Amino acid sequence: MKRNCDSDLPRELIEVFANTGIKKTDAREPVIHLDKHTELKKWSEEPNANLNETYFISDLHLDHANIITYNNRPFDTIREMNSTIVKNWNSTVKKHDLVFFLGDMAFGRGSRTIDYWARKLKGNKIFIKGSHDKSKTRKFHDKIVLRVCGLKFLLLHDPVQKPHDWNDWVIHGHLHNRDPKYSLVKKENRTINVSAEMIGYKPISLERLLELCC
Repeated sequence: MKRNCDSDLPRELIEVFANTGIKKTDAREPVIHLDKHTELKKWSEEPNANLNETYFISDLHLDHANIITYNNRPFDTIREMNSTIVKNWNSTVKKHDLVFFLGDMAFGRGSRTIDYWARKLKGNKIFIKGSHDKSKTRKFHDKIVLRVCGLKFLLLHDPVQKPHDWNDWVIHGHLHNRDPKYSLVKKENRTINVSAEMIGYKPISLERLLELCC
């Protein structure tokens, strides 16, 4: 069943915050202007575009051997895990789709860089900074606010870092599959956990998230 975004419930705008706040009026928390982000500007100006052209995922932890044991991932080796995750991503996301990546691309001793892995993954990627992300060439955001179909979503890596006065939906990663309080969708808390373990190790579409939460 497709989510119906009528003309009175458009994708009104996207607010991208450079620091940790979510209030435009606070001069200490500057908004990144959409005209400097072509993918975001285009997305916000096309309310009738397919919601399946926008995806979310977090915490791939590529190259991280111990994550297989820690989170009971269904892989025998790092190579199998890396290969499966990259294949899943590229069979789901098309070249011009928009992907919000909510942190922690790779980790572990000898792990390859986020830039190395990003080049292997399709789509226009918007990065929210995770616990282990470092890059001299990638732009990271701390939080992003989306307004979609009359709903508001706060995107960030760790859900405990949401502002105390935020009462709308939160899309996050960080907790993997370790905390039952943060399942894929927790309607009573208005949280959506897009850690790789929760969504079958492949990006999940905005359309599917709207079906699950609303």
